[in-house]
Amino acid sequence: MAGLCRRKAYQRYGSMNSEIEARIEHELDLIARLDLSGYFLIVWDIMDYAAGHGIPAQGRGSAANSIVAYILGITRVDPVKNKLFLDRFLNEEMSSVPDIDIDISTNHREKLIQYVYHKYGQEHTAMVCTYVTFQSRNAIREVAKALGMPGHLIDRMAKSVWAYGAGDMEKDLAGIEEFQACFSLMPWQEFLSLCRQIADFPRHLSIHNGGMIISSCPLTDIVPLERAAMPGRVLYQWDKDSVADAGLIKIDLLGLRMLSLIDEALGLMAQNHNTNLSLDELALDDERVYDMICRCDTVGVFQVESRAQMQTLLRTKPRSIEDLIAQAVASA
Repeated sequence: MAGLCRRKAYQRYGSMNSEIEARIEHELDLIARLDLSGYFLIVWDIMDYAAGHGIPAQGRGSAANSIVAYILGITRVDPVKNKLFLDRFLNEEMSSVPDIDIDISTNHREKLIQYVYHKYGQEHTAMVCTYVTFQSRNAIREVAKALGMPGHLIDRMAKSVWAYGAGDMEKDLAGIEEFQACFSLMPWQEFLSLCRQIADFPRHLSIHNGGMIISSCPLTDIVPLERAAMPGRVLYQWDKDSVADAGLIKIDLLGLRMLSLIDEALGLMAQNHNTNLSLDELALDDERVYDMICRCDTVGVFQVESRAQMQTLLRTKPRSIEDLIAQAVASA
């Protein structure tokens, strides 16, 4: 781990000053004491494969505060240059394992997941599950169907309630005139009681957006598993909260459509203008870019394209990357 980081550090920085060297040594010592070397090496291996096979991918979130993540190519933001605080990502008193989220081009994500399965084996690799629970609409449909209610009535009731959550189900139904006379009837009360009883109960397992567990020992020794619908895919029967409670490390491989669009744009530039552009070499102080941002000409620009963000841009008038960071933090 230490030898790899030092080689990568010279590739990233060329010559290093005392501040960079001290930061690297401090992080390596902290990673070793927290027994996280294997975790960082696995994430590096995944990112190294992505870089070597033209898969757009990059780490995000608080991992950008780590210089080890930066020199290993996991993140693309220099924490020394940008004065980022390591303890937000990694410290000796943290109550949970640090989480490195990796954004991957949606068009290439499956290829990277298959690499992980092939490299580490199905006995050691599984996708984290998520519990899909009964919400208002599917609780009504399932109970009403079991009680033999007419299909048109089931459909009308299900479409009359809020799709998410089950707390206001009865209130929503009570607001529909055609159902108001039914509330005093015993069969109707029993129907609502059954809906309440199964509300928020697990309905079935689904695959988490991107969470994967990679273990040094066979996963069957420590957790319950099942075959997923997709051939060759193994599903871990604990959700992300149970994974964290057990002290297991989850790696999130998250599909991001914007990375697919950026990859497509770079390909079109190379094809039509014979220009091979490196995103790492783009200047962060281009005045024309900030002119567009201040005009709210940001439709299709990741993170600042929503109407709320545009309204904020009109007031803040950002003229630097630091201004944009401050706006993102304030909007979080």
